[in-house]
Amino acid sequence: MFTFVNELSIWQVVSVMITFAWIVSAVNHKYLKLPPSFGMTLIAVIFVVLIQFMANVVPQHIINLDKVESLMREFDFHDFLLNGILCYLLFATAIKVQISDLKKWWKPIAILSFGGVFVFSFLMAGLLYGSLHIFNIALPFNYCFILAACLAPTDPISANAVLKKLKVDKNLETKLIGEGLWNDAAALLIFLTALDIVTKDVEFSVINVSLMLVYELVGAVFVGFLIGIICRWSIRSLDDFTSIALATLSCASLSYWIASSFHLSGPISTVVAGLVVSYKLSEIFNNHIQEHLDKFWEFFDELLNASLFALIGIEVILIQFSFSIVGLGVLAFILMNLSRYISNRLLFYPMRKNIVNGSIEIVSWGGIRGGISV
Repeated sequence: MFTFVNELSIWQVVSVMITFAWIVSAVNHKYLKLPPSFGMTLIAVIFVVLIQFMANVVPQHIINLDKVESLMREFDFHDFLLNGILCYLLFATAIKVQISDLKKWWKPIAILSFGGVFVFSFLMAGLLYGSLHIFNIALPFNYCFILAACLAPTDPISANAVLKKLKVDKNLETKLIGEGLWNDAAALLIFLTALDIVTKDVEFSVINVSLMLVYELVGAVFVGFLIGIICRWSIRSLDDFTSIALATLSCASLSYWIASSFHLSGPISTVVAGLVVSYKLSEIFNNHIQEHLDKFWEFFDELLNASLFALIGIEVILIQFSFSIVGLGVLAFILMNLSRYISNRLLFYPMRKNIVNGSIEIVSWGGIRGGISV
């Protein structure tokens, strides 16, 4: 079936991707019952390993693994995520969040999402830079910082799936969801800023990074708020669900595209637009339309996440494993968790008397990484 893989049209590729995501999602839901992101990635990896095994025992004209690998290398994962589905993933989460919950816990959420990401990135970059020098690996600090920024976003979907089974405090769930919503955007902002500094050969410093972040952040908030207000105003008079759903889809993509066109943070712009649209939405629509809109974005979110994590599993076929790479991966994993714990401890130290015992540990170790990091 893979012999003609290079001849597939874009619609055939989309069809294969959706079908594969459906199979992976169904197997996980029926048999493994793991958190969706982890379960779907694991099944996709197992599927790829089986294909690689079969390629060694089945004639090449039936399964040609070289063509599969060639197709995966030609696939622009960066463009697919950053310039494709990311705006819809962020908007789908934002439109389901109640601003009243965020207002109640805005201080810890802001600390985790912005301060936490900033401190974590510099802390992990420093620890990684120093650790690698012990092993005589000369990786510039700039690149250590870029890797740290890649690992800063957390995946609230996976964390919440575990927390719901444990029946933990609802306030803790709200903080994790709020953090996941904002730190995706904050970490991407820091990552792209750092990447911009490296590629343009600008002097890397806290001041340069901070100035660029402030410009991109303030501008993105303004654009997202403006697009969100326009979308909210346009759907107030509508009673047709199709038109309303299309308006929200347009809001998600426009807020991201316009902000990015002015070199602002597209992710933050999209999150702000989603929150503006979602504010007291029940006062605008009846329960019937509200329920349909929630289901629409829930389905869209699940479809994109399933496709994303299935693709992440398939991407394993491109990795050339070695003991050194695995060892460095383990080192980075340890430093990542240690950095998150230390940064949370430092940032919440002034509020230590008002923090429930164990909550720092749960928030730190509950910072599961997802598709944005990959």
